[in-house]
Amino acid sequence: MTFRDQPRLKGKSYLRGVAEDLRSHLGEHVPVSTGKAQILVYAATPDAAEEADQVARVVLAQRSLSADFRLEHWDPLEEDWLDAPDEPPDDAAAQRAAHEHQQEQERERSAATGRAAWQVRVELASRQDVTALAERLASEGWPVVRRRKYLVTGANCEDDANGLARQIQDYGHPGTTIRVQRSDTAASMPPA
Repeated sequence: MTFRDQPRLKGKSYLRGVAEDLRSHLGEHVPVSTGKAQILVYAATPDAAEEADQVARVVLAQRSLSADFRLEHWDPLEEDWLDAPDEPPDDAAAQRAAHEHQQEQERERSAATGRAAWQVRVELASRQDVTALAERLASEGWPVVRRRKYLVTGANCEDDANGLARQIQDYGHPGTTIRVQRSDTAASMPPA
């Protein structure tokens, strides 16, 4: 809450008194702090924030004060306070956003280090199948290390590795075993 042009709030002690009144109504589980012309209330959940908002409006009305209210939430991906959405956050959407952020970090790390974060190991039935698949993947731009009965290719993030594994499975080589795993730093592939 931000207070504007209210003569009663010129002294910090009055603002602290309002904050103490809020603390007594909200309890210890909702921290309250004061700024130059504002009071900050920190709630752990959207429901607690809603309750704190209602309590703060009542306390201010009892003191014949008005304030501009602003609801914000801490965004760990942006590492900043953002305006809270009108609707509560969708857990699935938040998880997708966090996953996408992690994938982007893996891609950036792979590009910066020159090493793929993930590997796709493909075991095939014959040496000819290994050769054919290795050539196909190399022509598509994937780094490939070929051995007698298997090959390994690198991917920049887990999503890319899983996508490549599905793509290889769709090629339809019989007797194929595909494993997706995080790269071993000692023997990792170059990034795709």
